[in-house]
Amino acid sequence: MRNRKCALSMLVIALAAVFVAGCSGDPNVRKQRYLQSGERYFEQGKYHEAAIQFQNAIQLDPRFGEAHYQLSRCFAQLQIWSSEYIELLRAVDLEPNNIGAQVELGNLLLDGGRLDDARDRAEAILIKQPTNVDAKILLAKTRLRLGDTAGALQQAEAAVQLSPSRSDALLALAVVQEVNHDAGSAEQTLKKAIQVAPESSSCALALAQFYDRQHRQNEAEAEYKRAISLDPKDSSLRTALAFHYVFLGQTAQAESFLKQSKSDFSADPKAYRMLGEFYVDQGQLDKALDEFAALEREHPNDIAVKKGHIAILIEKREFAEATGENDAILKKNPKDIDSLILRGQIQQRSGHPAEAVQILKTALKSEPDNAGAHFALGEALSATGEQSGAVTEWQTAVRLRPDFVSAQRELARLALSTGDSKSAEQAAQAIIAVQPRSGEGYTLRAAAEMGRGDAASAEASLKLAMIAAPDNPGAYSTMGQIRASQRRYSEAEDFFKQALNRDPNYADALNAWSTMLVSQKKSDEALAIVRAQIEKCPQSSAYYLLEGRLYAFQKRYAQAETAFQKSADLDTGNTMPLILLAQTELMEGSADKAIATYRSEAARNPKDARAFYLMGLLEDDRGNWQQAQQQYQQALNLNPDFALSANSLAYSMLEHGGNIDVALSLAQTARQKFPESAEIADTLAWAYYRKGVYQSAIELLQEAIKREPQNATFQYHLGMSYAQLDNRAEARTHLERSLQLNPSSQYAKDIDARLTKLKQPKS
Repeated sequence: MRNRKCALSMLVIALAAVFVAGCSGDPNVRKQRYLQSGERYFEQGKYHEAAIQFQNAIQLDPRFGEAHYQLSRCFAQLQIWSSEYIELLRAVDLEPNNIGAQVELGNLLLDGGRLDDARDRAEAILIKQPTNVDAKILLAKTRLRLGDTAGALQQAEAAVQLSPSRSDALLALAVVQEVNHDAGSAEQTLKKAIQVAPESSSCALALAQFYDRQHRQNEAEAEYKRAISLDPKDSSLRTALAFHYVFLGQTAQAESFLKQSKSDFSADPKAYRMLGEFYVDQGQLDKALDEFAALEREHPNDIAVKKGHIAILIEKREFAEATGENDAILKKNPKDIDSLILRGQIQQRSGHPAEAVQILKTALKSEPDNAGAHFALGEALSATGEQSGAVTEWQTAVRLRPDFVSAQRELARLALSTGDSKSAEQAAQAIIAVQPRSGEGYTLRAAAEMGRGDAASAEASLKLAMIAAPDNPGAYSTMGQIRASQRRYSEAEDFFKQALNRDPNYADALNAWSTMLVSQKKSDEALAIVRAQIEKCPQSSAYYLLEGRLYAFQKRYAQAETAFQKSADLDTGNTMPLILLAQTELMEGSADKAIATYRSEAARNPKDARAFYLMGLLEDDRGNWQQAQQQYQQALNLNPDFALSANSLAYSMLEHGGNIDVALSLAQTARQKFPESAEIADTLAWAYYRKGVYQSAIELLQEAIKREPQNATFQYHLGMSYAQLDNRAEARTHLERSLQLNPSSQYAKDIDARLTKLKQPKS
């Protein structure tokens, strides 16, 4: 009997084992186990481990929508936005009724600046579920960003009506009310949010930031501290309070507070990195470098610390050390996108922008929506002279991340340099929206306001900049420029001094100050202040560059050459000192020395197209057109999009019997890059002339002459084009005008012969 029972027990165990084995072999059972395991890891805050489990589930079933959704949540916590977006798209594609995923996708689109897509997503959810509060909140935020404040208010109020106890709905409503200039209602709504969610640090933070914007600093500080007490482990709350102190000009208190936070949370990566990031934000790079070096010793396995250290080394131009540390990361993970971006930045800053372009384009192939890579590519393209490509990349970075201040800054600066005050002001406003406590946005806005002639608004913006960031030299320098333009020179000088007292290396202030003195015919005094500043900052390439320009202005060419060479030695990544050095050598009458300088630059940076282009220009000036064409072609071999070189090669070919079709193609390429250039319009017109397309040539030449009416060559080309169409009156007008402008031009004999022929009666 006992043996029978034993045998029966063994059979039950054996059957159970078979059953378990059968279940564990079932892919549906296994994927659910991976899903549940991932969810447990996620609840514990172990997002890397959770992501692995969700990926295991997807491997078993690529159409497992819930696993894709949960994986997207992991990527959100890990701040890998492009992967979060991809997984959310897949999740909603597989499970369109997963409203949570639909809402999160809409919020991600909103954060990425794709406002129309976010609005459409919210409206589609509301068609299915008209009372969905999350969708209404999303729609309110989106309409607000689109400028529809009435629609935003309607949706936010509806969300609160549907769910009066939802604090996030109340927070959304408060934002709309504040934008509508109803600060009283906004404050009441924020306080109601705190009533319904008294333990919410987010609500306390929202009220603190509201008080900051209303300049009620004591109340703001109290709310920041209450938010921290509600969630002591949230390092972002401590960062917010630190920047509140910065906003008040209490940088020492902010620093002390962050040091204490680092000590309190020595095991929390976000917390212990805050102090170093604060130093970076404040421009205190020496302190930042020391801090990140210390963190790297304390936390050798924290890859974010390593990357932060490398980024500062790049800013400090310590490229060898940066390269060594970055290569060590890439050796372990050759596809690490952050490290590829850092490698590109090292190449670009060390004077190899062409290599940087290739590295960054490769990085973007693996992660096309990486805003940082687009920004870095824009910098590299700008360094190669491709401004239109740079603008495209910076605009892409802003589209992907509207809060990308560095990209907005470059767009603002470029717009200012081209006189586009409207675009500059828009970019400045975007910076102010993201960093209202930084003076930079206000300073850029002031420059834009000055560009459109509104000095009063510019001064008001600069005063806000000084309040927001009293130690930032930019506002003082810009105020100095305003005073200089008003011929209030003594006040201007005081502002320039204040800027340089705050940052002795602030080249913009010294440039503006010396320019003001030169305009007053005080170039010796300008040289004196520059040389005094060089004594304070002997490693400033920008100051030696300025010194060289002043010497060249005084025709003291030997001293200018010495200064330009010193500037080039201090900043090997900047070609401008060598360009100016070569130009100085030309002014001395030494074209051979200038060519040698460019050859030296080409040897040092063999992939930088600009040196070859500049050599081509010099050879053209000397009448060596064959050598010039070779240099232009070499520049284009290195950078096929180099519009200036394409234009020069095209014109040379048209003048010296080259292939007209090739010249036409080159000129068309240049025109696409620089549609506003009169010179490029003339080249393309001359190509049309050579092809016999005279009317097209005339239209382009008329456009060029509108921009440069005193250009004798443009007038000659237009006269010749009219002559081919037998419009004798216009032909004579423009040919005679060309001779008038330049009687000794290379075309003078041809013009005389053509005018003689035009005076003869028609046969």
